Amino acid sequence: MTIPARNEERAIVDALGSIATQTATDCFLVIVFANNCNDETARKAREFAESRPQLRLHIAEGHLSPPFDHVGTARKALMDYAAERFFEAGRPRGIMATTDADTCVARDWVAETLIEMRHADAVAGLVEIGAIERRNLPPAVRALYAQENAFRRAWAKLEALIDPVPEDPFPRHCSFVGASFAVTAEIYRRAGGLPEVPALEDRIFLHALRRVDARVRFSRKVRAATSGRPDGRVEGGFGTLVKHLYTQGAHGGTLLVENPCQIFEEAQSRAALRRIWRGSCENIDMTIVCKMFETTPEQVQQLIDDGRPFGENYEALEKGSNAADRAYPLVPVGEAIEGLHALAAAAKAAAPTRSRAASGAG
Repeated sequence: MTIPARNEERAIVDALGSIATQTATDCFLVIVFANNCNDETARKAREFAESRPQLRLHIAEGHLSPPFDHVGTARKALMDYAAERFFEAGRPRGIMATTDADTCVARDWVAETLIEMRHADAVAGLVEIGAIERRNLPPAVRALYAQENAFRRAWAKLEALIDPVPEDPFPRHCSFVGASFAVTAEIYRRAGGLPEVPALEDRIFLHALRRVDARVRFSRKVRAATSGRPDGRVEGGFGTLVKHLYTQGAHGGTLLVENPCQIFEEAQSRAALRRIWRGSCENIDMTIVCKMFETTPEQVQQLIDDGRPFGENYEALEKGSNAADRAYPLVPVGEAIEGLHALAAAAKAAAPTRSRAASGAG
């Protein structure tokens, strides 16, 4: 288990305390990388380690030089090291998990991760603002946060109905964040490892996992509570969302989110392409795929005949389709939730027909 930490003296003990409550702590190793700290993060982590000798906890300190002095490099260094150790031990299916120093994982975080990993190559845990912090949010901010969560749940349900995959059935979620994910050493290397970028290394890594057809489980049973502070260290990360919630809440505004029509069309075209890739072309309207990806049936077939992973094919078509030119406008979150529910109801009603058409698709 890996934890990058930078100036987290106020949070690190609680984070480590949540890990120490896991069952069978002797079955995993925890490495904290206190990088570029000028506070007491490392000292407090060491004191915690001394007070919990049953927890295999190692503290490393380091100073990353610009332009690599960011969480992306820190987390990558930890995960690269863990992968190397597993391969040296002849355990390519060894599991590497990561969280953040301002995050407390649930008591069964490790146990549920291990259960989910039986049928997956990677597991994305559900990360939410902690219950106490959530109650202390200003009412307008708390309401917007609840709407944002409802939107993500509705999105996940619609995708599960339209483009189901066996390793990630509903109930599920649709967020892959550094505060809670796990991968096997083997799939980590196959995907090229974490990128060395200053922000959003988790999202970029998810795209890499999908490119190699990794089985990713977005589990609602693997849970973690993170900080709700609006001064996030990473632009575009969770802190940016919280800051936006505060800004909108203070002015009585709403959130603008992805258009349900776009979510539906992308899921529909991806599902059709997946069935073609699996060799089940019966009752598939190729025009859906060709319109979405601005391509021809011959080009689609050529990609599939090349024998590449589905994810790589999908990315190639998506890159060549000028997706930005056909993007729908963002809509208020309340409107989006209603739209997703309506689309999900329609998809569920059509499920028997779709199931018969997809028989034999695998």
